Amino acid sequence: MQTKTDHRLVITTISGKLPRPIYNKQLPPIDINKLKLLDFAESFKSGLYTELESLDLTENVQDKWNNITKHIIETATEVLGHITPNKRSANPKIVELSRKQRQLQTYFKMSSKNNTKCKELKIERNKIQKQIKQILELKKYDTIIKQTEEINKSSNESAKITLLVDTGSGLTTNIEEQTKIIADFFKDVFNKPAGQVLLQAPPCKMSTPFTEKEVRKAISKLKLNKAAGIDNI
Repeated sequence: MQTKTDHRLVITTISGKLPRPIYNKQLPPIDINKLKLLDFAESFKSGLYTELESLDLTENVQDKWNNITKHIIETATEVLGHITPNKRSANPKIVELSRKQRQLQTYFKMSSKNNTKCKELKIERNKIQKQIKQILELKKYDTIIKQTEEINKSSNESAKITLLVDTGSGLTTNIEEQTKIIADFFKDVFNKPAGQVLLQAPPCKMSTPFTEKEVRKAISKLKLNKAAGIDNI
């Protein structure tokens, strides 16, 4: 191969880190994940198309590029909006538990050489994390219940949420009763006797046997769990 150079060609592998995007600290980043939704994607395309139609083609290249990027950012901000930053909880219990958790984390770093102490601190920290999770789940459940009540107050019958029905006591909103209804349903489904047993196909000789390449490929896929085999393989 003619390269017109006195240097020898060298094939090598280079590893490097991709630069992370630097966001404007004054504004949160645009929520580009909404582009995965068809409605937002279509709105963004139509809005950007309208903006780009009004570009002045007589401008120099740099000015045109600046205007294109400006229209893209403005359209994305208008259609997609910014990512809502996570707000810290104002619940006093969560605030206090979070303070204890940070304190334990500090002690954990200070006691990194003491395995026994680290183990005790880790157990205590996990307990606090579990308490915080329970409080957040309860808050989420209360929010869903309130939203359900608001929807069911609607005059639109199709918007109302159907409640679980117990044949014995009628409608129920009790969590334990709902759990029992669902559990009984699945017990009834999975405890039914098995259906008709499939007939076993007798072994027979293939007219065109598998090639060695096909067998190796099948074994490789089974090992990678890309193609599940039959139960009695």
